[in-house]
Amino acid sequence: MTSSLARATLPFLAAATVVPSLALAQRPDSARVARYVDSVGRLVVERGRAPGLAVAVFSRGRLVVARGFGLAVLDSAQPVTDTTVFRIASVTKEFTAAAILQLAERGTLSLDDPLRKWMPGWHPDAGVITIRHLLSHTSGIVDVPYGSATARPVRLELARDFHDSLLAWPRADTLRFRPGTSWQYSNAGYQLLGRIIERASGQSYAAYVREHLLQPLGLRHTTYCTSSTHAPAHATGYSLDSTGRAVEAERIDMEGPYSAGSLCSTVRDLIAWAAALQSGRVVSRASYARMIAPRTFALDREQYGFGVQLASLEGHASVSHDGAITGFGSRLASYPRDSLIVAVLGNTTAFVAAPLERQIAAFALGLPDPAPLDVPIAAADTTPVVGRFRARGFGFTLTVRASADGLTGELPGLGRFRLRRQSDREYVSADDHYLRFRFVGNGARFGVIELSEPGHAATLDRVP
Repeated sequence: MTSSLARATLPFLAAATVVPSLALAQRPDSARVARYVDSVGRLVVERGRAPGLAVAVFSRGRLVVARGFGLAVLDSAQPVTDTTVFRIASVTKEFTAAAILQLAERGTLSLDDPLRKWMPGWHPDAGVITIRHLLSHTSGIVDVPYGSATARPVRLELARDFHDSLLAWPRADTLRFRPGTSWQYSNAGYQLLGRIIERASGQSYAAYVREHLLQPLGLRHTTYCTSSTHAPAHATGYSLDSTGRAVEAERIDMEGPYSAGSLCSTVRDLIAWAAALQSGRVVSRASYARMIAPRTFALDREQYGFGVQLASLEGHASVSHDGAITGFGSRLASYPRDSLIVAVLGNTTAFVAAPLERQIAAFALGLPDPAPLDVPIAAADTTPVVGRFRARGFGFTLTVRASADGLTGELPGLGRFRLRRQSDREYVSADDHYLRFRFVGNGARFGVIELSEPGHAATLDRVP
């Protein structure tokens, strides 16, 4: 989920976090990691990236730090703590995928069941779409614009309740591609999984998650979100206006995101969840192995398992998910081979936690800074790279401008940031050195940008 309750175009379209740059030859001890988290967390708040955030780090079998920064509620000056509850948006998908795998282990359903078995009459192609396709975003089902109720198609007479009406949206559309032949992120697919969980278990999605996932692990602060952000111990969601001032975000109906993004949690609970999931205490180790097996295709540069994104941070494999919804940003990342888990939650629409999580993980792993260079660029040499570039298949636009500091980039949701030059064709964001830009084409006027971050990539073409 993202702001406007649809998937973010890409996770890097977000307010990147400026953090100190430190290179280490080996992994620092727990005390140094805790001090680093404290410094970067305070910096996020001081620079107005978010009114408040919470961070937790689990390393080598123990909780290293769990801390809040800034304010959960501005009006009452309620501080963020390690038990402040945030909306976690699409991190919910990990829970939904785990619920499906539990039901598969019990023989209640099969991952190869056709959608038609559980949603008869839903779509002409429901016989060829399987649960496995829904889990891996390979079904071809179009996404759902949650904030546009008036745009939903007719034939809602087929709907028996709110969620059936929501799922009527993609029913009227053709598939983007034949199931199993490509990859396209689909919140609608995960909402269908919620419906399948309900029909297979005989319980509501919220009740199943509570009884079979949360209560056995003692995750008391993880719940199905209410539509109010003023519940006790909950952070209020904010947006940043044109001046950078935090204003309370538009209120949304949390029934909309449903099994694709309607859970709330704390950083402590998310750490406990991730540790339990990978240790075989939620689903079997064999099921978890299936969950983190990547589904990729020749033309796709995404790596996704079942409810998790798969990437590598300078050679360190990660299992993660981002979340963004009106007023909130979230990130939960595990580095299983390194015994490291990082959770980051923030309470503003402009805050996406991935850049901050990566910086903390890089420090905890003792990685060197990925961008040691800052090569000056003369004003006369900026012409080949200045311009507007639109992403293929996503539609967002990157604007590159010359400035007194050299070059700046601007992306929706991220705003303006300085580009740090590595070579004539290679740049990184000065705010997030893992956000990289490679210019391609004629050096007199580059026509293409290859934009990447760990686990994600996009190609952008110059706009005339």
